[in-house]
Amino acid sequence: MANKGKDVSSDYLISAIAELKMEIKGLRADMNRVEETVLKERLRAVEDTLSQNHLLVYAGQRSQSLNQDITLLLKEDCQNKDKCLEN
Repeated sequence: MANKGKDVSSDYLISAIAELKMEIKGLRADMNRVEETVLKERLRAVEDTLSQNHLLVYAGQRSQSLNQDITLLLKEDCQNKDKCLEN
């Protein structure tokens, strides 16, 4: 009878350990999903920032180029020249 109690006790422990292992696997899967989501969000934020910076650089270059083109088209003695080149 004493062995039967030990068998039940060891069966219970084995079952509890198996249950814990399954729970740990589930938690790992959850953590992986969270990590993947966070990494995607970070990547998207970096891409948005780079895109915005690229657009600002492009706009600055175009503005400078347009001002140069306008300067070439205006008469040298034009009194309103500065107004045409205002940003």
